[in-house]
Amino acid sequence: MGTFESEGVKRYLSFMTKLDEIRRQYDIFLQPHGLTYSQFSILDHLYTDAPEGDSPSVIADTYSISRQTMTGLLDKLEKDGLVERKNHEEDRRKKIIVLSDKGVKYCQSFLDSLHQTEQKCFSSLSEYEQVQLNVLTQRVVDGLKEHLVPSEKDPD
Repeated sequence: MGTFESEGVKRYLSFMTKLDEIRRQYDIFLQPHGLTYSQFSILDHLYTDAPEGDSPSVIADTYSISRQTMTGLLDKLEKDGLVERKNHEEDRRKKIIVLSDKGVKYCQSFLDSLHQTEQKCFSSLSEYEQVQLNVLTQRVVDGLKEHLVPSEKDPD
């Protein structure tokens, strides 16, 4: 392996280590709230991006959660009284996931302050740097999907 390749690998591993540390900080924050990162992602999505509710498949796709895992996460959140499964208005075979009243109050108890903290952390970057960070991170994700994960479109 040449120097260029090994330096690239070191930079990539450093990037991944930083992502792991971000996730670890969220895990530490979420532990007293009794949430996993995946459960938090669902609640945050419903509270912030989809207050009218969303389908389990859209939530799963948004956060790269398998359908099977999504079912288990929703079962737990529903058992805890934080979300409800409702019938889709147009297609009764489909379900929409919404925050329950308890779920809204629960999210209000810490998500607003968490979002303010996230905004403070992200504000250390200029608007251009924030956009570039997202663009570059998405390019890494796209590269992993293309080169690391086998294509789901391949029929064989």
